[in-house]
Amino acid sequence: MHPILIKLDGIVLYSYGLMLAIGLALGLWVLTRLGKKNGIEPKVLIDVAFYTVIVAILGSRIGFVLLNPSHYLRNPLEILKFWEGGLVFSFGLVFGVVALFYLSRKKAIPFLLMGDIWAPGLALGQAVGRIGCFMAGCCHGRETDSWCSVTFTDPNSLAPLNVPLYPTQLFHSFANLLIFVVLMILSKHKQYKGQVLGWYMILHSIQRLIIERFRGDFRGSFLGTELTTTQALSLLILIGGVILLWVLRARASKASA
Repeated sequence: MHPILIKLDGIVLYSYGLMLAIGLALGLWVLTRLGKKNGIEPKVLIDVAFYTVIVAILGSRIGFVLLNPSHYLRNPLEILKFWEGGLVFSFGLVFGVVALFYLSRKKAIPFLLMGDIWAPGLALGQAVGRIGCFMAGCCHGRETDSWCSVTFTDPNSLAPLNVPLYPTQLFHSFANLLIFVVLMILSKHKQYKGQVLGWYMILHSIQRLIIERFRGDFRGSFLGTELTTTQALSLLILIGGVILLWVLRARASKASA
């Protein structure tokens, strides 16, 4: 597609970095909007978001580097060029949740409430960010003769050139947009704290497990099984989401009895 949008007099604007920034901005807008409805000052949420996003991006980049060690051993300085593409969201999610847990306690805000506020914005931000993946060519699909295939021709693309591929980036984008809509509806009708967060963990993991089967980039192998490393991590997140909802629902039922 178009990995580089503008290149003028040494100034380069990468499509991946731009869409990532737009996704972050939209996610932050949703976060502060839901925060106000729950009595949390935007200033507090922005402060938490700043550090959480940094940790999440760092975790996402670490995941990508770990999945492609030979390339980065040969080109160590490219580890820093995350704006060109190359983040593994599942790794970032784990790092981000840990950071969010710590910062929520520091700000004296219940973690489950914070998770409910974060989840919809996270899904929307990811939906937009995946468009950046598509434009950069990272996270590409495997070869196919399907009617929905796309062919990358830009020499700066991270995807294989001149072969039809599944547009897995757009699959992820559409799935996350649907998740955003579902979570926003659920936010208005939730019955207990943590319900939105739990459903995000489940829905995110399901779409990841399904779409991962159409990916063509190297995803690692988990303990020699057919599961990729990111699928294994998504499976753990899925199980964690199910357990979280089960425990919270039981606790809510007991409290109302």
